[in-house]
Amino acid sequence: MSSIAPRAIALTAHALARDVATAEAVEALRGAGVRSIVLKGPSIARWLYGDGSPRPYADSDVLVSPARLAAGARALESIGYSLHLDDRSVPGTDSHHLWLQRHGDGCRLELHWRLPGVRGPAEPAWRELSANTEVTSLAGVEVEFLGLPARALHLALHAAGHGFDLEKPLEDLRRGVRVAPASCWRAAAELAAAIGALDAFAAGLRAISEGAELAARLDLPGARFSTVMEMSAARASSRSVNVQKLLCDRGAAATARELVRVALPSAHFMRFRYPGARSGRIALATAYARRLVSLAAELLPVFRSVGRANLRSRR
Repeated sequence: MSSIAPRAIALTAHALARDVATAEAVEALRGAGVRSIVLKGPSIARWLYGDGSPRPYADSDVLVSPARLAAGARALESIGYSLHLDDRSVPGTDSHHLWLQRHGDGCRLELHWRLPGVRGPAEPAWRELSANTEVTSLAGVEVEFLGLPARALHLALHAAGHGFDLEKPLEDLRRGVRVAPASCWRAAAELAAAIGALDAFAAGLRAISEGAELAARLDLPGARFSTVMEMSAARASSRSVNVQKLLCDRGAAATARELVRVALPSAHFMRFRYPGARSGRIALATAYARRLVSLAAELLPVFRSVGRANLRSRR
């Protein structure tokens, strides 16, 4: 017991510090005229972890309108944050946020312009998600959380995005399925359909047994992403899973184009991913060559894994 208490205290203190940083970010955004919605972290902890179980979170997650993304980033820069990575520059990813970091205290913040798994236009999705929110106090600052149906939707999308790589999204989803009534999940399914996220929503629910039962009761359609979840459960390599996600989401032609982008990403990404490439053109060219050699060695097992998954799905 003595070893658990200090850990619980440390996790609580860390969460409180993150809450203060999140509240400060919301105030900065509000001062610049940017409406924001706090995601995950405190909204999940308060909703699903009232039994005292720790639900640590390492950074802040805030959703803004895509039209206000640039203004939001500038507002956060005014309180010491700087852009660490724009995931739109990362090939083969489900782009949805800017990753910012404050060097003074190491605070990290993800500035979302959409939720992962949403395939509808980003601005209408924002309008749907922001239409019904809950206003609450966080570290003395008035903030908005997603309404319960949107929060339930986000639980499933988060589980779908991480597959079986992380336990925390799956535990969040288990608790959400137990706590939220059927009416909430029906509303979440309707919201998912409205913003083009029904497939990822269904796949995320099916990542856990109780979620699969709920998906059946909701009469959700078979998810194209089911093969992705099966591959994750079988511990397929992350590259194999990512290629399958691309195939499910964009089709063969677009996947081929994206794989070219993965092999030959932008110089900006290369300098971020390979610090040695920052020293000049020769170093950058060398980094590209090493990347191509490394990827070539992985291609065959990746394509075998993806091929097997798609053959099984057709039986």
